Amino acid sequence: MKPYLWITYNYISTLECLSTLDTILEQYSNHDIIHEIGSPTLLQALLESVPLVSKFRQRLDNDQTLVANFKSYDLPCGAEGRFYYDSVTDLVTVMATAPNAAIQKTIDSANTHQNLVAFDLMACPDDEGKVKRAQELADLGAGLVICHTGWSEQGTGNTSTALIEKVCQQLKNSSTQVIVTGDFTPSNVKDLKSYVEQNLIFAIAVGSAITRCEDPNVAIAQFLAEINKLVTCPCAEVKEFYTPQFYPAATWTALDELTLASFSHQISLDSQTVAPKAPGVNPQSAPSTT
Repeated sequence: MKPYLWITYNYISTLECLSTLDTILEQYSNHDIIHEIGSPTLLQALLESVPLVSKFRQRLDNDQTLVANFKSYDLPCGAEGRFYYDSVTDLVTVMATAPNAAIQKTIDSANTHQNLVAFDLMACPDDEGKVKRAQELADLGAGLVICHTGWSEQGTGNTSTALIEKVCQQLKNSSTQVIVTGDFTPSNVKDLKSYVEQNLIFAIAVGSAITRCEDPNVAIAQFLAEINKLVTCPCAEVKEFYTPQFYPAATWTALDELTLASFSHQISLDSQTVAPKAPGVNPQSAPSTT
């Protein structure tokens, strides 16, 4: 299967985020390009009181897959996640370090309702821990795991290359597929060819290498050209997956209020354990998480 191109929108300004999405959709409204609202963008939408999820969904009118990078530690198919799945979002992310009980219920519910859920390995302490957790998730029945080298890890010189190799090697005999992200450019997409040939790669997630370009559509064309080279026949069809029904008359305000309430609760919990940002740090200078 040819991997999907997965575009991650990580912005401080929601206006800038939507402007980039509009620019991309003018040329690439492809059904087989995945669009992710990154967690920094979801948080910024909370601060600005912007109904960003609904604004994305209204623009993605060609059955494109919409991802909310919610990074939940709880159960996305129940409570708040149910509303994403029912009428807005096609895929929700959950941190791989969530309790097994919550993960199992998430997988079971997603299977029952034909939804997608991906488990992000980023919070595991090191590559060995990520590989071990990937196998545990596969044993629980997870269909998708995210090999994620975050920007802070990249800042210390770590790359996703070694992690992807280890995780793919571990999962080669399972049905679990990998979403790769972290530091991809068109020039290193070719490094994934052996894993693609084993049907291990679901999608290649790209953030700033596309969204921070002077012309994002030029970058997309370059990525798509390299992705086509990964398969024996560039015209090979991308595997179809179920997209939940889109309800044009959905109560967007209620859904976005739910998003804001969920993140407010998460921020409250995080504030009990995470040290506050140092004074004088400009949040707009924060690098992309992808």
